[in-house]
Amino acid sequence: MIKELLDTLPVAALFFEKDGGMNLVVDDEADAEELKSISTITSFFQYTLSRPDWISDFAKQTASTEKIRSKPRLRIIQGGLSKHSGSGHST
Repeated sequence: MIKELLDTLPVAALFFEKDGGMNLVVDDEADAEELKSISTITSFFQYTLSRPDWISDFAKQTASTEKIRSKPRLRIIQGGLSKHSGSGHST
């Protein structure tokens, strides 16, 4: 049971520190291919954070996505109002 639990743990974790730094923790048993992938992804992530133009573009896309998501999602029920509106019309 403990082995199964250990097998589900991540190979690596990237922590964001309060001072703005990042701390990468890698499992001692990570193989060479995993280490290569982790290194590439971490380097790319650090690169993207150093690009003000990318951060600005991402912020604009996120803001527009949030506006779309914040629109109310209403559904029209056919004939629903005429039965309860008191207008005397039936459908």
